[in-house]
Amino acid sequence: MLSLCELRRAAAACEAELLGARVQEVRALSARNLVLECWVGGSESARGRRVYLFFSCDPKSARISVLPERPRATEQPGALVQYLKAHALDARLAAAKLIGNDRHLSLHLAARGAACELRLLLMGARSNLYLLDAAGRLIASLRPLGETRAELRCGEAWVDPPAAQRPEGEDRFVNVPETQLLAAIEAEYAHAEVDQERAAQSRELERALARRRQHVERALSRISAESEETARAAQYQKWGELLKGVLSSVKPRAREVRAQDYASGTEVAIPLDPALSPQENLAQLFRRARKAEAQKQKAAQRRLELEAELAELRNLEREFGELRGLAAGLAELRDVAAEEVEPRDLETEPVTSTKAPETASAVFATFAARPAVARLLAHTKKQTARRPVKETRSSHADLPVRLRPRRYRSSDGLEIWVGRSAEGNDLLTTRLAHGNDLFFHLEGEAGSHVVLRALGRGDVPQASILDACELAVHFSKHRRAARADVHIAHIKDVHKPKGVARGLVHVARGKTIHLRRDSARLAQVLAARIDES
Repeated sequence: MLSLCELRRAAAACEAELLGARVQEVRALSARNLVLECWVGGSESARGRRVYLFFSCDPKSARISVLPERPRATEQPGALVQYLKAHALDARLAAAKLIGNDRHLSLHLAARGAACELRLLLMGARSNLYLLDAAGRLIASLRPLGETRAELRCGEAWVDPPAAQRPEGEDRFVNVPETQLLAAIEAEYAHAEVDQERAAQSRELERALARRRQHVERALSRISAESEETARAAQYQKWGELLKGVLSSVKPRAREVRAQDYASGTEVAIPLDPALSPQENLAQLFRRARKAEAQKQKAAQRRLELEAELAELRNLEREFGELRGLAAGLAELRDVAAEEVEPRDLETEPVTSTKAPETASAVFATFAARPAVARLLAHTKKQTARRPVKETRSSHADLPVRLRPRRYRSSDGLEIWVGRSAEGNDLLTTRLAHGNDLFFHLEGEAGSHVVLRALGRGDVPQASILDACELAVHFSKHRRAARADVHIAHIKDVHKPKGVARGLVHVARGKTIHLRRDSARLAQVLAARIDES
């Protein structure tokens, strides 16, 4: 995360280099990152350049910077991005400054219709990007308000966080000129994020090696446990040979017969199945002997294969541990020099090779490309792909449009789903929603079923609840009412009795909210439509 002095310099760089830049596109890269594609300078045909102004509110790498090339939008745009797309295209950067003596960066965008302000607050785990209108009211935030500043409400006046005297901190870019500062910031953090990604891949490989080793060890244990049965192959064969000599003396339904073993000089008791004839008992003993012998040979071959694989896995784990040790810590793979030393000569000092040192990423990539490791990673990926996805119940991309719920994003970033029809209401409530999601319906009246995706949270933000209430009233016969009673319950308390009409459900528990309509809140959540399909 940028220090106070670094952020101050970044604000000055924006003022010096980007003042007057025109916003041409807004892209969501993730739930915590976005890019403003801007044109700086003259017309596109003369002395102008395109700049990709990047905002991140990730707790570990929150920053403002300039990307070296156009990124691909990979995230469904939320309310903040949608608002900027609707109101800030062709807006120009009018000012960039720090608010107070803290890591709060303000960027003013001047548009023909209305001005707005972006505020990037670097607050550790509560870092966020906020959008304010010209009157200073909060319009939207990139991350959910509940994760960063739960006391704020969209549509209400912005309130600065409590003032704090921050130390200036270290300036890692002290030797970088202002014209290159924003690009240098991105280069620094991009390198760190590559390291973090490599560390995540390192942990994944370590887990894959450990899981496979444990699997092989369990398989060897099972073979040892089954060895008692396979070891009886010779015994079954011996019993069959002895039974042939006394077959005529076996009485019907006998449970055993005794025969003299002339090789050892002892009498052997041969167990029999009383439900079988003597000939059938004889045939069964030889079948068991053949089966046990085949299992014995198969187990022996399998044991050799497993022992060889176990030795290879243990060797790979040892080598991988040494590789991570070279990276100066078990958590990350950083750049390491792989120095090659020539064999020591008795009369000279060791000679270090002049070969260029490899980076940890290159060493890791080489290790991961080894046939045994590549097969292991491919097997792990294949097994993961076969596992059922936890969100299968809530997946509705393949549903017909008439059954697919409308999707909105609340002011806190949670999804709100609205049924389109009676049949769609049934599907939404009984199939798509999860047990701890919240169900909303206008009390005693016909209307769409509304579901607020809680995502396992026990403390659903009040602003999201009010957003869902507004939608429940809006998609009912009383959409123009100034007040309404909305019933709320958990999906696990909503049941559909057999034989009732489509769209009708029984709610076991819940509570009622006496909603006073708010046109601004309704307009905001309707504008935060996630898809139009």
